[in-house]
Amino acid sequence: MNRISLLVLLVGVLNVPPLLAAPGTGVITVAEQPARLIRATTLYDAAAGTRLQGSDYLASGSAGVLLDQLAGTRVALGPGTRIYLERKGNATRIALLEGWLKLQPLKGARPSRLLLSTAGLELDASQAAGVIHADASGTEVFVEDGKVSVLEARHDNRKTELTREEYAQFKGQAAPAAIGRPSSEFIRAMPAAFFDPLPAVATGKGAGDPLDKVREVSFADVSPLLLGPVKLDSRALALRFSPRLSDPAFRQAIVQRFGGTLPWEAELYRFERKGATR
Repeated sequence: MNRISLLVLLVGVLNVPPLLAAPGTGVITVAEQPARLIRATTLYDAAAGTRLQGSDYLASGSAGVLLDQLAGTRVALGPGTRIYLERKGNATRIALLEGWLKLQPLKGARPSRLLLSTAGLELDASQAAGVIHADASGTEVFVEDGKVSVLEARHDNRKTELTREEYAQFKGQAAPAAIGRPSSEFIRAMPAAFFDPLPAVATGKGAGDPLDKVREVSFADVSPLLLGPVKLDSRALALRFSPRLSDPAFRQAIVQRFGGTLPWEAELYRFERKGATR
């Protein structure tokens, strides 16, 4: 489908309102090394004390990261973990693109809905304690306490409920393998810090977030969101990152990867029209 043939369809897309600022969704309390954070179209190094927002992308790198006040839950990211945060109504959603998460509800916190997404799975982990691991082969879930409900989109939303001390693997087309206790492979691979309760760490209220701007994002920076295993809102992402079309390398990568898709064709057309009127 070429750009000209899309013009009629673009009429309703070109007048998309600007993204609204999302409310806070937690705070980084521990970062062994600065985590990489993408907010709007900018890449930052984020240190302890950074308050997170909806639509933030966070990558732990080679060290662990501890988050607090996230939907009434303390969350640890293992090394090599990438997440994307969304806030919709009273629900907080963590898209686990890859890596390890540990969840631990905060005592006395107001109940709040915490959802997680991995490739093909939607998990409701509200007020649940446990460990979740996702990689190219699938997802593993271990519930330490509480209950986690898992919906498999690839199997007509087949539902599996895991309760205290239950473990399951969701891989390929096979039915979930719930075996009651984690496998030895899972235990060996789990980050060492996940074997202990997550610590409470006080964070002072600074004048602003301790963010160190690195640069504007490249296509490689945002590819885990655009090409990753978790299905995200492609229209919202195209609108968000459209200012980077002014970078020729970014624009070329978008044309090569997403030429012909409506969300990005809308933004490419808008960019070209803006350039033609200058």
